[in-house]
Amino acid sequence: MPSTISMIIAIFAAGSAIASPVEIVARQGGGQPKTIPVVVGSLTNAKQTTFTPNTVQANAGDTVQFQFASANHTVTQASGADAPCAPMQGGANSGFMPVQANAKTFMAFNMKVTDASTPMYMYCAAANHCQLGMTMTINAAAGDAKAYNKAATKQQTNTPADNVAGGSITQVTKKQVQAAGGGAAGGKAAAAGGAGGGAGGLLAALGGGNKGN
Repeated sequence: MPSTISMIIAIFAAGSAIASPVEIVARQGGGQPKTIPVVVGSLTNAKQTTFTPNTVQANAGDTVQFQFASANHTVTQASGADAPCAPMQGGANSGFMPVQANAKTFMAFNMKVTDASTPMYMYCAAANHCQLGMTMTINAAAGDAKAYNKAATKQQTNTPADNVAGGSITQVTKKQVQAAGGGAAGGKAAAAGGAGGGAGGLLAALGGGNKGN
């Protein structure tokens, strides 16, 4: 018959075995963090000025991966829904991401969502792309996303941010961009924690760039 001490040790050991997994899965939004791909531009139409999807719902801890498929675009965080086409001070910004014709690999900007309760308003700061409606939102209400896009088309200027910030730059393959839809026109909403592709090797964060096409 086991002693009282050995029984107590066994109980503590069993408790330790089940406590650790509980701590791992207990995170805001539930489940494991996901990568949500958003295609910038299009594999089939270099003149397309879209984010696909252009509305995303993401949990805290998820990563929105912007895959640059064509031309020369940015993904830049705006100051707010009422200030499209102007960068938020200290906000996320990919910098300009030119894509060569017939490219086999593409740059991606990986931005981690830290607060799911705060909407993020994004735009392309190249040329007049913001005024053409090249905007997208993260965790914004449907009505706010539409109002933000409409407001962008009425702006007189499109201002790029000064520095790359708020994410990491990696590479993805053409197959990964195709798996994310390739950049179909428009863009339908992606569910929180939607399926995504992993990124390639990590590159140093890049700054500067020109004003795009």
